[in-house]
Amino acid sequence: MNVITTVLNQFGGNIINLVAVALAGFVVKGISAYLVKGYRYLIKKKMARYIAQFIPNGIAFGELLKGVKPNEERLVQAVLTVQNLVLKMFPERLRPTVDKLFDEKAIAREIERQLNKEKQEGLAKPTMEK
Repeated sequence: MNVITTVLNQFGGNIINLVAVALAGFVVKGISAYLVKGYRYLIKKKMARYIAQFIPNGIAFGELLKGVKPNEERLVQAVLTVQNLVLKMFPERLRPTVDKLFDEKAIAREIERQLNKEKQEGLAKPTMEK
């Protein structure tokens, strides 16, 4: 009888240890997932600030190519210019991660918005004259 209770006690202790290790693994995995998401969020936030800062440079580069290349290729070159300028703002070790987080369509959309905004400002003239 003593042998049976000893075996059951050891088996129960092993199961408790196994469950505790498994739960600790899940907790660590969950915490690390949130840390990675938070890290990516901070990088994306910093990227967005730099992208907004460098969009005029991309537009200026696209204007240099006016007449030489078609509009689509000028837009692609403007997007690449913005991406390269943003990449230079990050340290070498972060550049591969930042490069994966780029959204080319969003950058192109922002460039188009800026161009349209400039065109609208150029078209709108004050109508109030004295």
